[in-house]
Amino acid sequence: MDGQGSPPESKVEAAKRNSRYLRGTIAEALASPAPAFGPEDAQVLKFHGSYQQDDRDLRRHRGAGEDKAWRFMVRVGLPGGLLTAEQYLAFDDLAERYANGTLRITSRQGLQFHGVVKGDLKSTIAGVNRALATTLAACGDVRRNVMACPVPLDDAAHAAVRQAAFRIAEELAPRSRAYYEIWLDKERQITTEEEEPFYGDRYLPRKFKVGVARSDDNCIDVYAQDAALLAVLEGGRIRGFNLLVGGGLGMTHGKGDTVARLADPIGFVAAERGAAAIREVTAIFRDHGNRQDRRHARLKYLLNDWGLDRFREELRRRAGFPIGHAVELPAPTFHDHLGPHRAADGSWIYGVFVQS
Repeated sequence: MDGQGSPPESKVEAAKRNSRYLRGTIAEALASPAPAFGPEDAQVLKFHGSYQQDDRDLRRHRGAGEDKAWRFMVRVGLPGGLLTAEQYLAFDDLAERYANGTLRITSRQGLQFHGVVKGDLKSTIAGVNRALATTLAACGDVRRNVMACPVPLDDAAHAAVRQAAFRIAEELAPRSRAYYEIWLDKERQITTEEEEPFYGDRYLPRKFKVGVARSDDNCIDVYAQDAALLAVLEGGRIRGFNLLVGGGLGMTHGKGDTVARLADPIGFVAAERGAAAIREVTAIFRDHGNRQDRRHARLKYLLNDWGLDRFREELRRRAGFPIGHAVELPAPTFHDHLGPHRAADGSWIYGVFVQS
């Protein structure tokens, strides 16, 4: 405890606050021949879409006192799991050039490279950018990749769900120019504008998972998200969204105070207000989430502490638009399936699909 009686700042919170909006000393470390980043830079690096790891296959072969075989995982965020065939081919080439030859699909509809060495990290991330994608915010204490129904159909409802996911991804993207300065060699701009008008210098207490789904097809486990939009359909079109909050299935083994929780419907918003509603929920988490204990630094624990009524009251106070009562929905008519399966039109459904 400090002199004011407040809990001491955690190492992760200090690393974020000291990072100069995600710059840290990453650029200087990249120019160094050392195979790894220091502890604070390794934390900040996550916001840029990369985790510092050691190669487990080589770990047991390292001699006493020998440094770890440092490698990097690089994650690409793809809102709604959408990528073009050209992007896929570009990523496949990057995997062969700089990674271990594998290109892995994540459980959140992104892609991951593994086995990248520090000297190839900049080339890998720059290559992702050339393919018109980004690793920014694929990891770290920000909104993670926004999931949406992966079915490659262009009817009005599916298209609206994807568009909502794209809007949320853009609305909650970090604004810091650090990513472009470090990985794309852009000059630092001097401006009077606040660098992170939404996130501030400490970003979120922890990761924040968001998804968008249709009420007749829970194709992304929407109730397991920190915050989500569930499209309410009427005549094949989206009438609006039920707003869901507080989901999360993660628990810490042996820690009885960590829990799994399904999201609760907390209100209903017009279709054009979906992204704004998610932004307000995220802002509440930013301002009131637990920043002392990362095991409890998820929205579900804030919901457990506050209760739905208090959270709803705070949400309505912040929002400049109506938030009605959540629409009661019938029980789902389809069970979830593991792995690829056939849609009604005969097409295959995957977590990530390639658009021709």
